[in-house]
Amino acid sequence: MTFTASRIEITPTEAALGAVITGFDVNSVEPEVILQLKQAWRDRHLLIFKNQILTEDQLLAFANYFGDILQQPAYIRKGETEEYLPPLVLTLANAAPEESSVNIRPNYQELLPHIDHYWLPVPSSGSFLYAVEVPENGPNTYWVNLAQAYDELDDATKEQISGLQVRYFNSYGSKDRDEYGQPKYADGRAPELGERVAIHPLVRTHPDRGKKILFFNAASDVDIVDYDHVEGAKLVAKLQEHIKQPRFAYRHQWSKGDLLYTVADLKGKKVAYARGTALTYFLAKALEEVGLKFNDVQGVNLTVADGQAAFLNKTVDAYVAIDPTLIKLQQEGTIRVLRDAQGIKTPGSFYLAAREFASNNLELFKAILEEYYQVGEWANQNRQAAAEILAPKLKVDVPTMKTMLSRRKYDMQPINEQVLQDQQQVADLLYQLKIVPKQVDVREATLTSEQYAAIIPDSIRNKA
Repeated sequence: MTFTASRIEITPTEAALGAVITGFDVNSVEPEVILQLKQAWRDRHLLIFKNQILTEDQLLAFANYFGDILQQPAYIRKGETEEYLPPLVLTLANAAPEESSVNIRPNYQELLPHIDHYWLPVPSSGSFLYAVEVPENGPNTYWVNLAQAYDELDDATKEQISGLQVRYFNSYGSKDRDEYGQPKYADGRAPELGERVAIHPLVRTHPDRGKKILFFNAASDVDIVDYDHVEGAKLVAKLQEHIKQPRFAYRHQWSKGDLLYTVADLKGKKVAYARGTALTYFLAKALEEVGLKFNDVQGVNLTVADGQAAFLNKTVDAYVAIDPTLIKLQQEGTIRVLRDAQGIKTPGSFYLAAREFASNNLELFKAILEEYYQVGEWANQNRQAAAEILAPKLKVDVPTMKTMLSRRKYDMQPINEQVLQDQQQVADLLYQLKIVPKQVDVREATLTSEQYAAIIPDSIRNKA
């Protein structure tokens, strides 16, 4: 069954837990929607929000709706002497660079099933995971419904574990990356230097729902307090096998439908672009290089400004952006660039004039083009000064204008046979896509080769 609240849809999975949230923007939240989400969280234990692009501040702001943010305690890391206070948002990875906040299970080992923050006296009520980078075909991540796992224990086991307490050992931050081993039964052992220890009841009662859950962390060394060593080891092994049963779990594969990482992920998605412009050509070529046809995406014809608004309002999944808008969005960290124009030969810009005027004023055009060329060369060599001149004209700040200039080079090339062939390919493509209504012969709109030769500035001729 699908429940609709305001503009969102909450669709439970067919597994023991989990619900997929669609039609929702984490950055624009209504109070009644939060109430619906909290109820869905209680009922389904796990909420999956698709196609969200967030900064750390936006992630924290959304998490705050569900409770206070946990500040993990400071500790001294392996090989260091100064205390380290973990940030509120941790980078979790299994093969991260040294500067990453946390690197668990190194060398691409799979992260073991675990309960977050079990090593604290009062564990957190939940965790927010935001996928930054995932493998091409995965990974599989799964969650376990520990309330159902407790409910389906036999009566004898429920009686056996009633009142038992478990001591958990956590070596987080105290070991080198290649020292992590498999968890084991650790009856009576003393904590290692820097190791955290917490004691929790094996059966806990959920504070909101009042249901009993099996509070068992399979990724830690464990010790059942004041319990026979042999029987404790057997019980731990039994519980480990019990919670591995597929009927308690929801397995989620981070698919290309969850996050758009490549142009190929756009298949079937809504993409905004300015029809009939160089942006159309860029989109077509970008799709072509990954084996997609233009109609494999749902093209939405919008101006650049309207495309941006549609994208930010999430009425389209992606859009073809240009500077300075692209720079601003990149600076805000709210977008993911799937493909830039590097390697795609876009049509370029052309100086246009009425044919009769151009034919009768060849020397004038030569002087104009020479001046344009020299101004462009100056701008290439004086980007800061050029940015200060252009910024107020384009109504952008100087740093943004300088970034725009750093991404381009002012240049001028004569129109030759290769240019005409390239332009004809563009015209043919736009005709095939039914963007222009009839076949266009580019040469009908050009001067003769002799006329072009007459207007080529000497500096360009000499450069060539």
